[in-house]
Amino acid sequence: PSVDPIPFLFRLARDSDVTVRGEALAILATMNNPTVRAFVHDTVSQDSDPRIQLLRDEIGSKDISNIRAPAFQK
Repeated sequence: PSVDPIPFLFRLARDSDVTVRGEALAILATMNNPTVRAFVHDTVSQDSDPRIQLLRDEIGSKDISNIRAPAFQK
């Protein structure tokens, strides 16, 4: 049986560690599911961390197919 990663990614997107949140949101932002897109929009809008806000700007761009979370990469 296959495992649906979305519930797990939703939990990670609300993690206390900003790096974990950012990576999960970057992955979720590439999905075309309307429920996931709404979750990402709401979550990044409510996150006060500046790195998540940068991700919000990147998600808001027209081409999200290559979203990365550069603020989170080492």
